[in-house]
Amino acid sequence: NHNNGGGVFRMSEEEDETKENDALLSEAMNALTFEERQEQQEVLHGVDDNITAEHESTFIENSLNELENHLKRTKHGWSSYETAEKLDPEYVSARSFRIMFL
Repeated sequence: NHNNGGGVFRMSEEEDETKENDALLSEAMNALTFEERQEQQEVLHGVDDNITAEHESTFIENSLNELENHLKRTKHGWSSYETAEKLDPEYVSARSFRIMFL
């Protein structure tokens, strides 16, 4: 709400639109059964049990590839990662070690 100088507060169009969208979403969620609402909440928060192992595996592989590319782009010869890599390259390149950083 904003003061337009006359002591009257008026919502911006963006705030009006946000309130309208919130009302529509609330109405749609209230029309769902409890189970349907629970399922949507799980999807929204990333804890959906229906995520397939294949999808999860693909996501992890893509994330590991992104991590590898990031590490290659940011090597300067003096980082802690590079020191660890020189000491034990097998350990720092192990899948289980890298997954901890995803």
